[in-house]
Amino acid sequence: MIDFMTNDKCAASSGRYLENMASILDVSLEELGQYAATPVELNSTCAVFGESELIGKIVEGFSLAELAAGVNATIVKRILPLLRSFTGEVLVFTGGVAHNHAVSTLLEAGSGRRIVIPQEPQFNGAIGCCCVTQLPS
Repeated sequence: MIDFMTNDKCAASSGRYLENMASILDVSLEELGQYAATPVELNSTCAVFGESELIGKIVEGFSLAELAAGVNATIVKRILPLLRSFTGEVLVFTGGVAHNHAVSTLLEAGSGRRIVIPQEPQFNGAIGCCCVTQLPS
């Protein structure tokens, strides 16, 4: 591993954000992760305001596909700036959000880098913690 980055500002680029937005759209996380094309523009940088903005877009009559793609694109829009200083050609995408196919696809396209997703990405942080605590002193 060369570097590790995570969002330190808000839940708006986290799995919890995706859970909340999927709930508003009344879809599963798996279904949410299938939408990447024709995203509606969502600009709120706060998870709470993002929910209100999504509800507004529902009222405006956007389709489920556009709304879900907009949610996924919003996550990627928040991740890409974190990658500006990263010079590697391959990104290892861990955490539960890595299960979202649309986010990984959009992230790969937006970053121009190959994305590698471990077999069970949601456990990588916990596995790392266990390995570190078991090192001999």
